[in-house]
Amino acid sequence: MIKQNYTNIPVMITENGCPDLMGEMAFNSNPLVDDHRIRYIKEHIEAVRFALREGCNVIGYTVWSLMDNFEWDDGFEVRFGLFRVNFNSLKKNRTAKKSVEFYRQFIEKMKNSTIL
Repeated sequence: MIKQNYTNIPVMITENGCPDLMGEMAFNSNPLVDDHRIRYIKEHIEAVRFALREGCNVIGYTVWSLMDNFEWDDGFEVRFGLFRVNFNSLKKNRTAKKSVEFYRQFIEKMKNSTIL
């Protein structure tokens, strides 16, 4: 729709992410294993690839977000980050979630590509 309605203007997707899932957390109990986030990112990257094949002028894509942060409606309770932040520690220690390695490998694979 953006291609047709807005004369195919350049589009940069800058905040695409999903929060930790409470159901998966209860099932898995390891906040660093975020398989749902990996699935989500894969599906959305595939949608971007489709849009590019259809001629859409997508010029960039970034995941939301690099680290857990303060969400306006939910404070520090809802976590979107690829890195888990310990908000109770003085240094706000960060620990990589499983999705970090997936995203790193994806970027490494695609860094010399002109199209996803």
